[in-house]
Amino acid sequence: MARTRSSAVVTSNRIISRGTYLLKGLTITQLKIALRLGVALST
Repeated sequence: MARTRSSAVVTSNRIISRGTYLLKGLTITQLKIALRLGVALST
């Protein structure tokens, strides 16, 4: 029981870490798009 429980925790941690990584990537892309829009609007 303890072994399966620990494996479930490991998988959930992997999913959470992957989700945070994806969120960071999305925020970075959004910032890049915002910067490009700002430059296009300023010029």
